[in-house]
Amino acid sequence: MLSKYSFLPVTARVRGKLGLAPRMKDIAADRTELYPANQSRTLPAIALPNEFGRVRGVEPNSTLALQRSYVEASYLPHGATIAYRIDDAILADHTLYSCGAYEIHRSGGGKRAVLTGSYDEFEEAQLCTYAPSSIYFGHWLRDAMAMELLAEQRGLVPLSYKKTPWVHEPGYRKLMGLPGATISYARIRRLWMIDDLGLNAGWVGRFHELRARVRRAAKPGGPTHVLLARGSSGTARELLNARVIADLLVGRGFAVIEPESLTPQEIVDALGSATVVVSVEGSAINHVHYAVPAKAGVLVIEPPDRFNAFHKILMDFNGVRFGYVVGDPADGGFSLEPERLLRSLDCLEAAVSQ
Repeated sequence: MLSKYSFLPVTARVRGKLGLAPRMKDIAADRTELYPANQSRTLPAIALPNEFGRVRGVEPNSTLALQRSYVEASYLPHGATIAYRIDDAILADHTLYSCGAYEIHRSGGGKRAVLTGSYDEFEEAQLCTYAPSSIYFGHWLRDAMAMELLAEQRGLVPLSYKKTPWVHEPGYRKLMGLPGATISYARIRRLWMIDDLGLNAGWVGRFHELRARVRRAAKPGGPTHVLLARGSSGTARELLNARVIADLLVGRGFAVIEPESLTPQEIVDALGSATVVVSVEGSAINHVHYAVPAKAGVLVIEPPDRFNAFHKILMDFNGVRFGYVVGDPADGGFSLEPERLLRSLDCLEAAVSQ
């Protein structure tokens, strides 16, 4: 069945190629600042002397200067949370259409040239996804869930696109009490689009609420020292002597867990009492943000050519100490001298015990 919206994918892309498609934010019927910009005080990063000097490169979407600010700045700025109201909006195949504008929230296949069939209708709702949250688990767990909590607080339907759920998605939705509302083709008379990436005080308040909901489910009595083992998914950050490092830490009383093979409840139980966590930099650290107690410490083993300390910002918000140690380049990945790991771990343990 065809409707007046059926050919939106064709007309929108033609307008885009001709340079006639406006930006979605420019056609918004309303723009509301929900939370103002602010800055936050940081905690000192814990590392061996001149450790940042070992960094050879950073993750592709960042810069060396930005990463240095994460570990060395005393204060960090955070942008405002802005809500844009898009009237008579169509959501279909991970794309938003309205008034000649369109915005793609996930690229790739599965997009229809013509929209057919019936569509869901909503009077008012909030879109709770954006491109990175449909590609990366960490962005979904942090950003999309914070948007859904915002929708709950505003009394709006929290819309996202139908897709194959993340492995841990059902479990975290249960722990956070956020069932969500998914669509594949829908018309919304008043759709709120959120610029919510500023990590301002309003965002932090929601982050704390999600963390509280998750930690309430943790069973007491879990291990106090945990090594997060990487699974097979995610971007390759191959620590070539990972077995040596794991054996060393097990000898110091660490429990080894692999989040990829556990349910969110099992992950929370394993991390809920942890005072010290060690992990190679990667998406597994996102579990730590919601599960470990305040004043815990996390030592991140950083690849020398893909350094990323963004997680420090989130740990600072929770009073969790961030430490890092940078590995050495090697063919096929990187390695880490056990002696340097132990020295870094001693520094972190001393800071946590204060």
